[in-house]
Amino acid sequence: FLYMAGVPITTDKAIVGDVVDDRPAAAAGLQTGDLIKAINGQDVADWDEMAQLIGASEGQPMTFDVERNGERVQLQVTAEREGEDEDGEGNGEFTEGMGMLVDKNDLGFGKRSWRYSMLVRDGVIEKMFIEPDEPGDPFQVSDGDTMLDYINANAVKPKRVTLFTKPGCPHCARAKKALTDNRYTYEEIVLGDQGVTYSSLMAVTGSGTVPQVYIDGEHIGGADDLEQWLAEAL
Repeated sequence: FLYMAGVPITTDKAIVGDVVDDRPAAAAGLQTGDLIKAINGQDVADWDEMAQLIGASEGQPMTFDVERNGERVQLQVTAEREGEDEDGEGNGEFTEGMGMLVDKNDLGFGKRSWRYSMLVRDGVIEKMFIEPDEPGDPFQVSDGDTMLDYINANAVKPKRVTLFTKPGCPHCARAKKALTDNRYTYEEIVLGDQGVTYSSLMAVTGSGTVPQVYIDGEHIGGADDLEQWLAEAL
């Protein structure tokens, strides 16, 4: 198992949600919000693909192509193997002691911690959500939303926002700024990136113009429509 300590956010894309200090991801310069586009020249579509490419590196240095604030950045990253961490946190001992160190060689991961989330209050484990023991790499119950539902089922969840854009589009920039100003995080699907075309845009949105914004499955429309929706949501 190769240890990076860059924590994903809940999205299909390989977007870094958090970076743990004193770990390879932080040492390489990865930052919260970075979108991993490629590793050693191979395109990365999601976190599963990224994990497989990191596992295949066998601890050798990798070149990460990262999109950050609309610009492409290259970073040199070297993941740690389990057992190489001097303080013992990366060697799997804690996970093995919990009986949750599993062998995922079939996925190219080697030995790794099985996915789980844990709520601890004053040193006492109150609740654990552990992924089912089944083939593959399930991610069904250890996500943040499941834990938040347990802690406070009545809490208002952040809205899921996705928008289609294209490079150099001023209306797209306006829509993204409006979302950011109103503290909405969003997933951006860029035409011309990862095989996304105008045909893709038409098939999904029914429109040939960008931006096209979706919020919690509702098609909002373009930048003007978004600004109106945001004004009414206040």
